[in-house]
Amino acid sequence: MEEDGKNSKETARTIGTPFKEGESGNPNGRPKGQRNYATIYREALIKLAKLNNKTPEELEEEILSKGLLNARGGNYAFYKDVLDRLHGTATTKSETKVEMSGSVDVKSKEAQAIAQKYEEEIKKTL
Repeated sequence: MEEDGKNSKETARTIGTPFKEGESGNPNGRPKGQRNYATIYREALIKLAKLNNKTPEELEEEILSKGLLNARGGNYAFYKDVLDRLHGTATTKSETKVEMSGSVDVKSKEAQAIAQKYEEEIKKTL
């Protein structure tokens, strides 16, 4: 199965893994000593708790309670931001519909077969 003189196995490997083994897309990486949001958040909780003669857990519970009360009143921006940063954003599935017009110039037989199959699928939905 050759396409334009390249083996499709090589093409698949290149598409799936663009970097050679031992090579990174970010060679410098994260700067040493740079802290993530969860670490900064936890350190701030500890400092604020000491200033208010509380444990970090008690202070965090107060913050989250206040965030919930604000969210119930319609203002959930801070609460959502904290949760997104600490636990990741919630994923939502969405459906995308694409409409195409015109023609596509395809050169390889494999690409032509895919294009023909795609056109047949589109005709079924119309």
